[in-house]
Amino acid sequence: LNTEDYRRMARRRLPRGLFEYIDRGTEDECAIAAMRRSLDAIRLSPRVLTGHAERDLRTGLFGETLAMPVAVSPTALAGMCAYDGEAKLARAAARAGIPFCVATQSVTTVEEVRAGAPDANLWFQLYVWKDRTMTAALLDRVRACGVSTLLVTVDTPMGPKREYNNRNGFAVPFTYSLTAALDVAAHPGWLFRVLLRYLRETGMPTYGHYPQEFRSSITRPSIAEAVKLENLLDWDDLKELRRLWPGRLVVKGVLDPRDAVTAAIRDVKHTGITGSVEFDAKGDPKKALYFVLQVASDDPQKWGDNKEAKRLSIAAPAAKK
Repeated sequence: LNTEDYRRMARRRLPRGLFEYIDRGTEDECAIAAMRRSLDAIRLSPRVLTGHAERDLRTGLFGETLAMPVAVSPTALAGMCAYDGEAKLARAAARAGIPFCVATQSVTTVEEVRAGAPDANLWFQLYVWKDRTMTAALLDRVRACGVSTLLVTVDTPMGPKREYNNRNGFAVPFTYSLTAALDVAAHPGWLFRVLLRYLRETGMPTYGHYPQEFRSSITRPSIAEAVKLENLLDWDDLKELRRLWPGRLVVKGVLDPRDAVTAAIRDVKHTGITGSVEFDAKGDPKKALYFVLQVASDDPQKWGDNKEAKRLSIAAPAAKK
């Protein structure tokens, strides 16, 4: 009946390592717990006697109209939860009238997602590679698929410390271990419907957006320096991305109002507030959204993202400079 039901179903069907990779936070998970409490504390004040016969959740965002203020967030291993999972999510999002965001590290390429969901409103989440020429080539592919909005992730200069994955034997890239093997064996439905189907039809899944010469299966790390994630991004890099990308560009990961001011000064029209799955000492994204709205100009639009929320929670703080 609600998203918590789907969560329990996923917990039963998916190997524990894969489920917890998607469902949980980092370290002691203080940030994700605080985020949940913050969302639970939201209360709405409905207006009465308005004479409206129909409920309408449509909202304007980034110059387009969405059926509701929701988007499907980028998740690197969504394609491992179900066979062709990213395309299935994109089709579901299209039916709901909301965007689907393809991840740089997805196992399904943006071209395959577009072919599988021709009517979807696709966004793309970008991790900048150290080789900027290859990053530019990836943007060309994304643009050719009719992607409307680019989200540049800027708040992950290093990988998160997911201690529970170390305990349950799960790792990215996937590594073979007795714990992981027993975990998979305990979920034969996933083994036959997802993993073995990939092996039978296309082979071991790969990170599809990597250049062909550096593409490796999800069981092997890419050791090429060229496609390692750039951890030294600055505002000049963002300026170059703005030059390369003619469409809507969102800076994903802004939490400090001072960064929002800098973004506005540098003519970045859209900024995104991310959730609490990467850094356990991160502040409350909902409060950050409020303060960012306070210091930003009227023109830039702000978007709050909390992919780890266990049920739908929508807040609309309205604060202007």
